[in-house]
Amino acid sequence: TLTLQPGCLVKFYPGRGLYFGYYGEATLIAEGTSSNPITFTSHATTPAPGDWEGIVFFNSTDDASTVMKYCTVEYGGYTSYDSNINCNQASPTIQHCIIRNSDGHGIYTTGSGALPLISCSTITNNVNGVYATSNSNPTLTDCRITGNTTYGVYNNSSAVTLDAENNWWGNTDGPGGVASGSGDAVSNYVDYTP
Repeated sequence: TLTLQPGCLVKFYPGRGLYFGYYGEATLIAEGTSSNPITFTSHATTPAPGDWEGIVFFNSTDDASTVMKYCTVEYGGYTSYDSNINCNQASPTIQHCIIRNSDGHGIYTTGSGALPLISCSTITNNVNGVYATSNSNPTLTDCRITGNTTYGVYNNSSAVTLDAENNWWGNTDGPGGVASGSGDAVSNYVDYTP
């Protein structure tokens, strides 16, 4: 178990990342506060998207205990994990977080065991805000999903419909893509109403 205290600043060198549950059960408890958040970021003097790998949760992550609250995760997306947070058959709880400036996805989920709850968070300035594959099924609620250049939420699995209700998409007319609004785009198999 890795427990980070409010106010922690964790910086990563190029090509480095933080893995949980790859070799055995592991837990991340990263609970900041609104006035004293925890930050995961690049070590570069001038940070840029893709500076580091991001945080990767594998299938031996202790889903019941792993939580990120009031955290900022930024400038990840280096190499194959291509995201700030990668949930590979894992289901962490992500609340009141800022997920931004990834070289690829803000949050990437894959596999039917990936059912993370993402709530009350800001997911912005990534290529894709949330990208779900291989029957993963994240739940997004009360989030601000804006400024992502390709999709706000993308689901490539027709077997599941993602619950992405009650989010702000950057415009009062709702999301774009398969929807008729002008906010961040959503793909098929995403329930964005209301």
